[in-house]
Amino acid sequence: MVKPYEHVQNICRMVYYSGRKNYLFTHRDKSALEYLERYNLFEYFCDFVTKESKLKKKPQPDAIMYIIEKYNLKKEEVLMIGDRDIDILAARNAGVDSCIFAPTLIQNAGNADYSIGSIEQVAKIIGL
Repeated sequence: MVKPYEHVQNICRMVYYSGRKNYLFTHRDKSALEYLERYNLFEYFCDFVTKESKLKKKPQPDAIMYIIEKYNLKKEEVLMIGDRDIDILAARNAGVDSCIFAPTLIQNAGNADYSIGSIEQVAKIIGL
């Protein structure tokens, strides 16, 4: 059973109400959206890139670039947060900052711009 990490809802809400945007980029199909709805997270996201989007999988940067172009974002203002090395590689390939979220801090985060063990640390990184 997929379940969000502790404090994810708080961070997503803080980002949303600060005027910033959350986007979801997942290898999962649209069932990921059902999880967001189940855990009261859906409303905090502006757009979603799922398996159905038919964009190349991570570590290819296509989905990140799609969001950047669609919403006219500045690369220097984008932070890709992920819990796997492949997420960090996708961010690097897109030319945006990356943050590895590894609650156990076991993963190799040497390539990430930021490494956090608690999702609450995102607030400090983005200045909330």
